[in-house]
Amino acid sequence: MGLDPTRTLKSGDIIDPGDSIIDNPDWDENATVYFEENFNSENLGGFSQAQFNDNSYVSAASPIHHTAGFSSSQISIADAGANGNGEASRTMYCTVAAETVGESNGMAVAWDFPTGKYDLYASANVMFPTDTWWDSGKLPPGLNTPPSGWENSVYDPVTGYTHDGFSCRGLMYDWIGQAFGTGLYYYAPNDPNLYGNASIRAPYFDFSSLIWYNITIRVVCNTFTSGVANADGFMELFIDGTLVNSLNNVVVIRDDGLDIRRMYYAYFYGGSQSTASDKEENMWTDDWMVWSLTSGVRGTVSESGRVINLKYWDRSLQKKLN
Repeated sequence: MGLDPTRTLKSGDIIDPGDSIIDNPDWDENATVYFEENFNSENLGGFSQAQFNDNSYVSAASPIHHTAGFSSSQISIADAGANGNGEASRTMYCTVAAETVGESNGMAVAWDFPTGKYDLYASANVMFPTDTWWDSGKLPPGLNTPPSGWENSVYDPVTGYTHDGFSCRGLMYDWIGQAFGTGLYYYAPNDPNLYGNASIRAPYFDFSSLIWYNITIRVVCNTFTSGVANADGFMELFIDGTLVNSLNNVVVIRDDGLDIRRMYYAYFYGGSQSTASDKEENMWTDDWMVWSLTSGVRGTVSESGRVINLKYWDRSLQKKLN
């Protein structure tokens, strides 16, 4: 087995950056938060699908639409020491068994939220063991308007999926040694790729020591002219609050009656045998959040290198763990 998910890291380690930030003064108080979860109220040990279905996570009208990866051997709640107030801090710990692919090798959970969202951010803090090898592994967070990807029933190799909808998640990609590239993994209604598409940029993650990263994605729906979708939607990826990857000129939705309908958090989940790890893989994740800086409107494309202020992230508090 891999690292002990119930262990408490050494005193002084910032194991949970979200709980270490009691009140980030740079957080934009004008933001509208639709969902946030830090797992501190959960019991230690295995975390079940029934717990994900609890009303604190999802309403009865918005059930989880994937059921993979819910055994307690794959998902558990770990002790993360104490936060800045001396209160108990906890984090989610995820495991992927060796040589597993498809829906058996990870977790994918989703919640619907009220309509009328055209420009949303979703974020999560993540940390990986020093021996990580996650080639093509999906990462939290994500956003989605169903049906999309595998949920579409009709696929055309020229025009793509005929049904509307999209999904967008972070992606890890093996680069060189212990440096891993990061990018966006997405399905879009006009994209002709059967297995979705990936936009990979430069190496970013460094697994030489334990360290927390924040991953934030932003999706902005395209506009319409006389009911016809314009290719002006976009998706953006931020690491530790800095823009590192963007996809512009995207048709996110084809129906002007749709918007961003669902938050979609996954880890690993999918892939082919060629990208399966020959050993168990693990990840900590915490401080899940979905929010908007606009209200019922579509914002503008971020300038290159844009830095956003996050509620549960402050780069001055980040440090490597012993």
